[in-house]
Amino acid sequence: MGNVRQITRAQRQKLATYSGLGKQVKFKDKNGGPRFVLGRVIDEVAILSGDYKHVIQKIELIPSQSWDGSRFAYRSGYYTWDAPMLQVK
Repeated sequence: MGNVRQITRAQRQKLATYSGLGKQVKFKDKNGGPRFVLGRVIDEVAILSGDYKHVIQKIELIPSQSWDGSRFAYRSGYYTWDAPMLQVK
């Protein structure tokens, strides 16, 4: 299964608690310019694998930010254990 980094039980429990629920989702233009809010995370599914927590988040879009009239968008991402703290990637 490759090189899966093992973490302690306490680190795993802490990693499991990390979530984006209720947080704003901001768009960042890679070419510069201001960031703006797209919506907020209203649901999330996750799986722990080694020192990663992989997530799929359901985002409720601000109506003015929907490019096709959709109410929701989805994004994938992960949290990882990066001593001395957890980092969102």
